[in-house]
Amino acid sequence: IGQLTALNSDLAFNLNAMSGTMPSEIGQLMAMTSSLQFGNNDFTGKLPTQLGHLTDMKESFRVDNNRFSRAIPSQLGRWTKLTFVFDLSLNDFCDAVPTEVQALSNNVLEYWQVTTGNDIGTECPILETEPPTTSPTATVLPTPSPTYCGPGYFEDQGCKLCPKGRFNGFDSASLCAVCGPGQVATQEGSSSCELCPSGRYNDDVSGIDAGLHDSIDDCVQCAQGVPNQQQTGCEMCGAGFQAGSDGCEACDEGKYADSVSVVTCIDCQTGKYSSAGAGVCELCESPLTTRGEGAASCDGCEKLHYMELDGTCASCPDGTECDAVGNELGSLMVEAGY
Repeated sequence: IGQLTALNSDLAFNLNAMSGTMPSEIGQLMAMTSSLQFGNNDFTGKLPTQLGHLTDMKESFRVDNNRFSRAIPSQLGRWTKLTFVFDLSLNDFCDAVPTEVQALSNNVLEYWQVTTGNDIGTECPILETEPPTTSPTATVLPTPSPTYCGPGYFEDQGCKLCPKGRFNGFDSASLCAVCGPGQVATQEGSSSCELCPSGRYNDDVSGIDAGLHDSIDDCVQCAQGVPNQQQTGCEMCGAGFQAGSDGCEACDEGKYADSVSVVTCIDCQTGKYSSAGAGVCELCESPLTTRGEGAASCDGCEKLHYMELDGTCASCPDGTECDAVGNELGSLMVEAGY
C-alpha cells in the first residue's frame, strides 16, 4: 500500500473485517489531501507515528470502532489542515490526549470524537515485553535504556541513518520515506527534504525511487517558464513577463511578451512603443513614430515631418531636406535657392 504515492484523494476501508496492525507504509502516501478511513474493522496495536507525514489531509480521519491501543500519536497534531471529521472513538486508546492533537479540535468543525469508548486519562498498562520498574523479591537494577532512534534515523537492528533521497521527521520510525515531488535530500540522515533550488523543479511523484531525489542534479531547469510554487513542474509567465533567475520578471520599457507566441521579452518594432511589463506594443498615431526599435515612447516624426518643441509633428516647409525619420526644426537643412 505504501507504493500508492500518487493517490491524492480518498483511501477508505470502512466496514470490512480487516485485522492486524495498520501498515506504517501508509505514512508514505504524502500526496493524500482528502480522507483516510478505516472505521468498523478489527485493527489492533498502535497507530503508526508515520501518519504524521500526511500533513495535507483536509477532510476526515476515521479509525473508530476498532481495537487500537496505546497512546494517541502526537504526530497526528501535524494535520493542521483537517477541518471535517476526526474520529478515534470506540477503541482502547489510553493516556492523555496529546496537546498537539487536542489543538486540532479548533479546526475540525463537523465531527470531533476522541474520548468516547476509549480509556483516555487512564495510564497505559505496561506491556509484557516491558520490564517492571520494581521487583519485590530482587534487588532493583537500572532498566536498560531502550534503542532510541530520532529524526533522520530508522530502526533496523539498531539506529541507521536515512539514505540520501529519503527522510524521517519522527522518533522511533521503522522506515524513511522517499522525498516528494519538488524535493531532494542530498545528505544521509535527513529529517526533512529541501525544495529544489530556485529555477529548478522535480516532477517525480512515484514515491518509490529515492535515486530520483538524492542530488541537486535531480532538479532540472525549466526549458521555458519558471517552476511552480511547489517546484514540481514549470509554468509559463504571464503577458508582460519573462523567466528570470528569481521567477517571472517584468519586461523593460520598449519590450513586450504576450506569453503565447513570445515568451521572452523582445523589442517593440519601429513605430510602436511600450511601458514596462507590456504584453503588446502600442502603435504610434501618425505622423508620430519612433526613431528605432525598442522605444518607450513615440519620440520622432515620420518622413516629411519634423517635431515641434511641444512634441507634436508638423509638415516640413518647402525647400527643406526632410526625407529622414526623426527630423527636428533645428536640424532641418535648407535646399539651395531658399
